[in-house]
Amino acid sequence: MEGVLLVGGESLAWSYHPPTNPSANTQILFVLHGAGQSTQERTTYLVDPLIQAGHGIFRFDYSGHGKSSGTLTESSLARRMTETLAMAEHLKTLVGHTRLVVMASSMGAHTAINLTQHLPVLGLILVVPAAYSYAAEILNFGPDFTTELRRPNSWQESPVWPVLKAFTKPSLVVEAENDEIIPAPVMNAYKNSSPHMQHYLVTEAPHALHKWLEGQPYAQAAMIRRLTNFLNEL
Repeated sequence: MEGVLLVGGESLAWSYHPPTNPSANTQILFVLHGAGQSTQERTTYLVDPLIQAGHGIFRFDYSGHGKSSGTLTESSLARRMTETLAMAEHLKTLVGHTRLVVMASSMGAHTAINLTQHLPVLGLILVVPAAYSYAAEILNFGPDFTTELRRPNSWQESPVWPVLKAFTKPSLVVEAENDEIIPAPVMNAYKNSSPHMQHYLVTEAPHALHKWLEGQPYAQAAMIRRLTNFLNEL
């Protein structure tokens, strides 16, 4: 099932694969992609096996990405949050409930964590997660956003840290061993953010983890097993 949802004047493309045996307790994996050239299709190699195993999957393209309208320079973290909440509400109209497990990559992880303040999220899967300051959230993606991002230790002022500390549901952080984008202090902060945080290291992988895993069948299979185990434990 797929379609388009109008949010803030932009048409956002979404896709939904219902679970094989839906019930009132069914979990839906709500997938948030990252920045740059990322789209909902980036995680297809992961979600296809999960769909085959019976899991429900909902994905969408943020404005300025993939099949959605808009431009990146008109978007921001704040706008992404608005679009995420609208998509979560749309999903509720499709399935009648929002028992969400959120899997988010890079920039998407920042939004996923903030989402836990608005919805009863059952678990978080944070893949090579980034963290941004309060100031960065309202800046459009462009020079000002980049300047704030590069301000020394601005990540320490991120709203995600107190939110993660308060989040008592299971979480999993996926680290790429050779991540050239996320500084080691940021990843260490994630790993130590909560007693409910689990850690999975993908050896030899760069920050573009999804793209890299597409060409690494053994590492890919191991990643799918780890995600499946996490979901089954919820």
